[in-house]
Amino acid sequence: MFENKNLKYWFYFFAVLDLLSLKYIIFNFDFVIADKSFLKYIHIIVYSSFIFSAYLLFERKKLGLIINFIQFPIRLFLAISSFGFLDIFINLNTRTRIRDFFVLMLILEILRLISEIIVFKKSSTKKTQNFKP
Repeated sequence: MFENKNLKYWFYFFAVLDLLSLKYIIFNFDFVIADKSFLKYIHIIVYSSFIFSAYLLFERKKLGLIINFIQFPIRLFLAISSFGFLDIFINLNTRTRIRDFFVLMLILEILRLISEIIVFKKSSTKKTQNFKP
């Protein structure tokens, strides 16, 4: 699953997920601008880092993965999910469904983090040091 020849596709997958994370700010940009708190600046920095990490991941640089590792606790704190686009498939009209959706997003984010760690380790092994994904 995480073979050396497939690592480049994992980098692309993570880059696309970072771009999909921008969905919230694109559709709610007026909310972020109208917010007068310090949290507005954190949102803008985090969303800017999504663009930067997506670019690095498309270029298959490990720095993009490192940025994602740093983003992970901030994503959890701000409840920004890479898989938030899945809400179009789910009718979130009750509290139970919203809670279940949040739990699903949390599990998917943790699985993403685990797979990023595996890809990072695979791309750092001695076998793959001469390998360009």
